[in-house]
Formats: sequence, structure tokens, C-alpha cells
Amino acid sequence: MMRRIVKLGLLFSLGMNFSSGYADEPAAAGRLAVGAAFPTVAVTDQHDKPVGLPGAAKVIIYANSKAADEWVNPVLAQYGAEALRAHQVAYVSDISRMPGLISRMIALPQLRERSYPVVLLRESAQLLGMPQPPENCVDWVALQAGRVTELTPLCTAAQVSERLNALP
Repeated sequence: MMRRIVKLGLLFSLGMNFSSGYADEPAAAGRLAVGAAFPTVAVTDQHDKPVGLPGAAKVIIYANSKAADEWVNPVLAQYGAEALRAHQVAYVSDISRMPGLISRMIALPQLRERSYPVVLLRESAQLLGMPQPPENCVDWVALQAGRVTELTPLCTAAQVSERLNALP
């Protein structure tokens, strides 16, 4: 416990912004917003391959709950890995609140079966100031030259499909 407190104190002293991931947490300073530069972070995908965010992404679809992940998964699977790559769409799943044993034994094996890449945020320090989407929703984050141009919650499969199909 003491080690975690020291680590958190170090992150605060370095000026790093992160959230606990609780949906009812009030908006904090440093949250991602339209016009802001998307912070660069090194993370991994579901196969433990290194991924840089935002990288070349023009769109980031961000989920922070199992319920949102469950309804968005079929949409992304149908859209396909090639189309996601071609349109520079990154799917980011926040699993930072998930207990380690559950993520290793249940979530990661299920995520590895997906046919498209899933970028994983495994620690709260990797949350990049992402706002908390409304319950059971995902955030659609549009980027241009690394800056946020749109930040919109989407709460249905139809909304995500419509957005993906409208990409140039």
C-alpha cells in the first residue's frame, strides 16, 4: 500500500493527469477537450504488441466499460480490421479498473480472439485525461494533426456504424 501511495505522489509531483476511472468522478483539470493536443503514450494491444497513441489515428473510439465494449465489438468486427486501418481508426479499451487476475484469465483471452486491434489502457496513468463517456457509451475522438477536433459520446451500435461508414 505504501508503495502505491509513493507512486501516486510521484505522478502528482510530476504533473501527470490521470483519473481513477469512476464514472461519477467530477471532471478534472487536464481532461481531454476539443482543440487540445492528444497526449502521446506508449501502450500495448491485446497481443502485447507496442502501440503508440495517437500514432497515425484520425479517430479513436474509447470504451471504459464492459457494457460499452460488448455492444461496440460486433460493430467493429463487422467493419473489419482492414477498414479500421485504412481509415486510421483506433479502438481503445480502458481495462485499468479490472482486477489483474480477471484481466489475465478472462478478458485478455477474449480480447485476443478479436479480429481487429484493441489498444489497451491497463493503468490509470495511461488514461490520458479521457473524459468519462455516459454510462454504456463510447467516446468518438476525431483528430487532425494530433489535435482533438471532436469529442462525442455515442451510445448505440447504429451511431457508431453510421460514423464509421461516413469516414472518407
